[in-house]
Formats: sequence, structure tokens, C-alpha cells
Amino acid sequence: MWLERFLLAAVAALVLTAGAVAQHGGGATSAPSAPAAATVSVGDLRLGLLQAALHVGPEGHDAIMAAQPDEAASAIFLRSGVATLAGLHAAVQDTELAAGLRRTGEDGVFVATRPIVILQGASLKLVPGEELQLDAREGALLLSFGDLGIEGARVVAIGTDDEAPGAFRPFIASLGPATLTLTEAELSGLGFEGGPMTSGLAHVVRGLIQSREPLRLHDARLLDIHGATIIGGEGLEVLRAAFLGARGTALSVKSVASVRVEDSRFENGSGPYAIRIAEAGDAVALRRNSLLDGRHGGIRIEEGTFGARLSDNTILGFSGTAIALAEGAGCLRLDANLVRDNGGDGISARHTGSLVIDGNIVTGNGGAAISLSTPAPRAELLVSGNRIAGNRTGLRGVMLGALRLAGNDLSGQSPRILSGDLSQVVPALLRASRDEPADLQIRHVRAWPAETKLPEAAESLAHARCGEAGAF
Repeated sequence: MWLERFLLAAVAALVLTAGAVAQHGGGATSAPSAPAAATVSVGDLRLGLLQAALHVGPEGHDAIMAAQPDEAASAIFLRSGVATLAGLHAAVQDTELAAGLRRTGEDGVFVATRPIVILQGASLKLVPGEELQLDAREGALLLSFGDLGIEGARVVAIGTDDEAPGAFRPFIASLGPATLTLTEAELSGLGFEGGPMTSGLAHVVRGLIQSREPLRLHDARLLDIHGATIIGGEGLEVLRAAFLGARGTALSVKSVASVRVEDSRFENGSGPYAIRIAEAGDAVALRRNSLLDGRHGGIRIEEGTFGARLSDNTILGFSGTAIALAEGAGCLRLDANLVRDNGGDGISARHTGSLVIDGNIVTGNGGAAISLSTPAPRAELLVSGNRIAGNRTGLRGVMLGALRLAGNDLSGQSPRILSGDLSQVVPALLRASRDEPADLQIRHVRAWPAETKLPEAAESLAHARCGEAGAF
């Protein structure tokens, strides 16, 4: 069985790359020329799904096939050239799937009733004023192994069944060495819980051949999508984007070398997290984002993410933990964030490496303002200059090694200032706080006045534990 699947996948790869080889002349060099006219054909969607399985696995394929209206599973294949929606529509008219992409009565609006597959070497560019409606009742979707750009255009799911949360919905998936760019774009109603590829907007880059271009989501609006899933690749830039009403994790990022999420808004999500980042190397920056009113958690950083910095973010109104740092993440810095009125902990760090939590406002949370549990054996933790007030408890610590508490304003945190193992440090904290905010060095449950000064201590910690390229 595995051999049969391998051979089928190999055949699919050859079929899907044939257009790219033909376009580039089998590797022969030639002078630059004007963009080639789009060429399309009708093919079996299963060929595209077999190729997709090489990159992201077969999850969701059963639901996709069940949504197809006939056993042929016919799809529109953009084989080569560069097309806008208008150009793709014109090219399709010469095939037996002319009805698979039709115009509506409105200018620039097209309805896809069949899946659209972009092959490697081909490009589809949605331009300002264009709108692509993907009909869920006909199993429409947009699957790209080539180049997909959505600039000032809309992609919207129609015909979805809101009464069946797990039902098929159209989605956009960009796989392999493909490139994807969204600028001033709007996506609406996409995605279902079938796997990474079907999440709504998916960009999965695996294999030896990878584009060095980062995935750019600039000034984009993602409304009522299941989520955006980004796996692999050189970089991700999410700038001035809005994720509104996500049904799953709004932005899930894994194994991406460089991540920037700045000046973006995440609001009214019902998924596990607004942002989840794992295995993201040492260049992660989340700055000036607003995360509001989520049904579960806010931000989760985990699994081998080193050097992340979270600065000037606002996280409020989540039912669960606002910021969770977990499972092997390290060399993290959280500074100048507002974390307020969340149902769980404000900031929770569990099984992490070295960590600086500095200059944050953490108030009114239903759990601990800051919870620190079981850090790595040689981790150094610094909690300094934070304003902590009105939480269920102030700082909670469990099985801590080295912790520095310096200059925190705990005057509004009562009656529980410290809890867990740190409850034994309360007398030392109160003594040290008589004239000015306490500055204590704590190891396990023993505390004494710190000898070094801040902020020099934070810089020393960064170099000692996190190397010259640390995020501190």
C-alpha cells in the first residue's frame, strides 16, 4: 500500500510540474520576456491532493473529496503564465469547465464552482477591485503550488453551512516552493477543522527547494476564517492586519526562521489561541498588537522558540491565560505589555529557559499576574519594574531556581501578593519593601537583597544565558 501511494504521489508530482518545466524550457536559459499568457486545462483534483500530501499530509482530504459534486472531481488547472481573475476566466471559456468560473452581474466579481489549482511556474494575481467567491456547495477551493498574490482584492466563501461547524468550507492553501503575498486583501468565511491545509489560509513550505521571499500579510483583513497556518519558510511579516472572529487559532506559526507581527488586531476569536508560535528560531518579534476578547487564550510561545520579544502589546478580555510561555521556549523578553481583565493567568511561564518580564502592567486577571513554574535547570528569571494589581494573586512560583524580583509595584495587589513556593518569601519581600520597591535575589525559596543593579543585570543575564544574539 505504501508503495502504491508513493508511486501515485510521484506521478502527481511529475504531472503538476510539467507546466513549469515546459515554461522554463527544461532548464535552458533565455532572455527575460513579457509575462506569458495563461494556459489552463481540466484535470482531476486528486492529482493536486496527492501532491499536497507530500507537503502537509492527507488530513482533510476525505472532507474535500466528499464535497465534490461528481466522481470525476474535475478542477481548473492553471498550468503556466500569469493571470488575473479576468484572465483566468477568459482562458477557462475554451475548456469544458467554462461554468467552473463565471462572472456575476457585478464588475470584477467571479464565482468559482470548481477547485482552482495553480501549478508550479504559474501565477495568479488578484488585483484591486477583483473578488473571488468560492462556492462551498460545489467543493470550490484555491490550491497553489506556484505564485499567488492577492492585492486589494477579496476572496470569500459562499454557500457555507453555519449550522455544521465541522462541514467543508473553501480555503486557500499555498504549498511547496510556492510564494504567497496578501496586501490590502480581505478573506472571509474560509477554512474548516480538517488539518493545516484546510485552516482557511495555509502556507506550508517544506523540502529542499524553498523561496527566500517572506510571506507578507500587509494591511490584510481576515474575517470569520478558521485560521491562518504558516509552516516553514524563511520569514513571515504580518503588519497592520486584522484577524476578526477566527474560529480556530487565528495565527499559527511553526518552524519559520523569522517572524514579525506588528500593529495588528486579533479580536473575538473562539479558537484555542489568537497567536501560537513554535520552533521559530531566534528572530520573533510581536509588537504593538491588540488582542481582545477571545474565548480561550491569547498568545502561546513554545517548542524551541528562542529569542522572542513581546513589546507594547495589549491583551485583554480573554477567558483563559493571556500569555503562555511553555515547553522549551527560552531567552524570552516581555516588556511594556498591558495584560488586563483576563480569566486566567496574566503571564504564565512553564518549563522555559531564561526569561525577562520587565515594565508590564498586569491587572485584574482571574489567576496569577505572573506564574512561573519548573524552569530549565540553569534558567535565570528576571521580573522587574512591573505594575501588578487586582489579580487573584500576584506572583506564583513553583520549583524555581534563580529568580530576581526588582522594582515591581505590588501596592495594589492584595491580599495575596505571592503564592506557591514563593509564599515563603513574603516576609523577606515585606521587609525589603519598607522604603522602596524590593530588589531581591531568590534561589529556590531563599531570598536576599540583590547586589547588582538594574538594568545592567538584565544585560548581563542576556549575554550569560542567551548569547550575543539574545533578544534582550
